[in-house]
Amino acid sequence: MGYGPGYGYHSYNRSGKSMTMEQTKLLVEHYLTSMGNPNLKMGKITDKEKYFEAEIVTKDGSLVDTLMVDKQTGWMKSVY
Repeated sequence: MGYGPGYGYHSYNRSGKSMTMEQTKLLVEHYLTSMGNPNLKMGKITDKEKYFEAEIVTKDGSLVDTLMVDKQTGWMKSVY
């Protein structure tokens, strides 16, 4: 069995429209809250053609990770 609707598939954007920068910020903030690590926060978000790049940084500004957030689905994955 492969991945697809019903197995391992979670769409965070069900509207059919591309996500906005503000929606992406809320999604990343929710993700960080769910991680439960008070030392992490959202850094800069960059609008790319088909996705947003969101930096995850420590409270002192050190880069921890960069997430790609798909504008159509809301899926997030690490760039690294």
